[in-house]
Amino acid sequence: MPKLSQYELEREANIARNRALLEELDLKQAVAGLDITPKSAPPTKAKPVQPKKRVTKEEVEAPRRQSSRLKRSAAIDVNESPSKRQKREAELEVLRAKEAEERLEAEERTRIASRPRSHDLDLPVLMGEDSTQEVSSMTTLLQEVAQTPYPKSIGDPESFAFNDDKKDDVALADLRERLKCLKIVSRAKVTQDRVYSAAYHPEITKDLIFFGGGYKHGQLGIWDARASTAEVADEDGEIIHDPDAEGGSYWRLQAHWPATSKSSISGVKFDPLNAHNVFTSSYDCSIRSLSFTTGISRQVYSTSDGTLISSFDLSPEGNEMWLSDSAGGITHLDLREGSKSKTRWYGLSDQKIGKQ
Repeated sequence: MPKLSQYELEREANIARNRALLEELDLKQAVAGLDITPKSAPPTKAKPVQPKKRVTKEEVEAPRRQSSRLKRSAAIDVNESPSKRQKREAELEVLRAKEAEERLEAEERTRIASRPRSHDLDLPVLMGEDSTQEVSSMTTLLQEVAQTPYPKSIGDPESFAFNDDKKDDVALADLRERLKCLKIVSRAKVTQDRVYSAAYHPEITKDLIFFGGGYKHGQLGIWDARASTAEVADEDGEIIHDPDAEGGSYWRLQAHWPATSKSSISGVKFDPLNAHNVFTSSYDCSIRSLSFTTGISRQVYSTSDGTLISSFDLSPEGNEMWLSDSAGGITHLDLREGSKSKTRWYGLSDQKIGKQ
């Protein structure tokens, strides 16, 4: 290594002194002494909520059935006589025809299973692969809510109609102050895919919200937003408080079968009399009703020609239902007649009638 000159030695010593001096200084004091305005930190964005990890059952592909007789016949005897060969080939043709018939029957069963289901479905079927504990907790929640009737509340349209502009300004200022006090208290990814519709249940002791999901699965998500969550402890036994963790409890139901994009839920409505029934419309052109008391989902209506249901609503008495469709018409349905109800269709437009 070449010997450093006197100038280089002094330079290295000066650098070392400056480095030691800077390490002793406080950064904020240094910035203030230089009369430089510090940059404000950019506002932190809320992290997306972290969904709960649910144990999913991995589907193990079952081995394909193969005929043992076909396997044995693979080894052909070179000294086989013509008569034996003819008999063996005839038996192989029969076995191949039988296996082809069984394969066609299995494909037909799969095709039938993929059709929209119009019959009644219970909670274990609606919740699919969820555990028995999840089904039990969902049943308990629905039965608890069904203990008390919750009629649909109707607001007074004159409540916020003021003849005096001063009263109007006071009410508006009060509303703004109340909105400023609002804050997010719970977040959760209730459905796997995007949300197409939502409805707030009138239960007064809970924040119970129903979401209609779509795109791939068509799930009905039920979220108890204020429900207590299970506490998670670290290795030392201390409780971990994760601000990005999901809040409350939620369940996912496959209200319209099968789980495809056509089963996406476009609308969610509660029975206006007691809110013990939730009605859902789907892109499979059907409307179903889930009863909280029985836990049974039944089909209420389905279009016969595949016309898409764009929106629906119930009368204040809960006995009648009105539906609009993509063909520009509305349909009247009397729910008191049950499955024997005669629908009445009225053509009102040449174009689709959308959501109200």
